[in-house]
Amino acid sequence: MKAAPNTVVKLTYELRNEPQGQVVDAADKENPFAFLFGHGNVLDKFEKNLEGLIAGNQFNFELSAEDGYGEYDEQAVIQLDKNVFAVEGKVQDEMLFVGNVVPLQDQHGNPFQGRIVNIILDKVTVDLNHPFA
Repeated sequence: MKAAPNTVVKLTYELRNEPQGQVVDAADKENPFAFLFGHGNVLDKFEKNLEGLIAGNQFNFELSAEDGYGEYDEQAVIQLDKNVFAVEGKVQDEMLFVGNVVPLQDQHGNPFQGRIVNIILDKVTVDLNHPFA
């Protein structure tokens, strides 16, 4: 079966920041990555590189930052007061550790996530960039 709109595609992959760089994400035969082709579930350029391929095809391709998750933005690393992480007046200390991805929301209530990169006293530094930026 060909990778085409309205088909379920399963694949294994290794994702690297550079062609010969360290693997930063992967899916193997035991846990393949699956998605419904043609429904915006993956990056557009990713899907275009798969279109027409059939089971067993091997392939490599590169995506630019623009075609992926964007360039890393230093301005998207912010410092928040610990009290932002309070629920019913109590700071949720168990969720505050470096590396944790925490749920946040903007002033309009829209959800998004950030990764904690530092904690000093009552300040938490959060990186809002996509992990693959």
